[in-house]
Amino acid sequence: MMRPKKAPDPPVADQRYVMAYQEALRSISQQQQVLNELRARTGTLVVVATIATSFLGVEAFTGERSSGFWAWLAVGAFGATCVCAISVLWPRRNWLLGCFASTLIEGWIERDNAPSLDEIHRQRALYLEQNYEANRVKLNLLFNLFSATSVLLVSKPSSGSLICGGGEDGQT
Repeated sequence: MMRPKKAPDPPVADQRYVMAYQEALRSISQQQQVLNELRARTGTLVVVATIATSFLGVEAFTGERSSGFWAWLAVGAFGATCVCAISVLWPRRNWLLGCFASTLIEGWIERDNAPSLDEIHRQRALYLEQNYEANRVKLNLLFNLFSATSVLLVSKPSSGSLICGGGEDGQT
């Protein structure tokens, strides 16, 4: 009786390449989470800026004493806050966060002279690291815009206290 031939065991991946790939994938995932959290915080700043402007704006432009320069400074700060915040919140298409399965299958697995599993892990880890670095530059810009939004938000209550307080000397 003939025994059926057993299919060869698939090659065992070098765990060092698997680890490098998993770490690169984890870094990209964390980067995406940081981006989502940054956008959520920016949305909160917009809400705070809108509320502060609605309260201070009424005081600045109504009543017997409107504070021209300081009122317009506060309006300008609100406008700049919104521009910076929108820059952070605006959807961008050029984030490099992953890879389509079809790209892996057609470009790596089913091609002629397909690389080994170790080589796939190695190349994907290096590719993800390049994506991480490209995303990092964009993320740093967004953090700078978020910082500017925060500074502008803090400057509005200062100018608002000058508006509501009657001037630089605080006299009423």
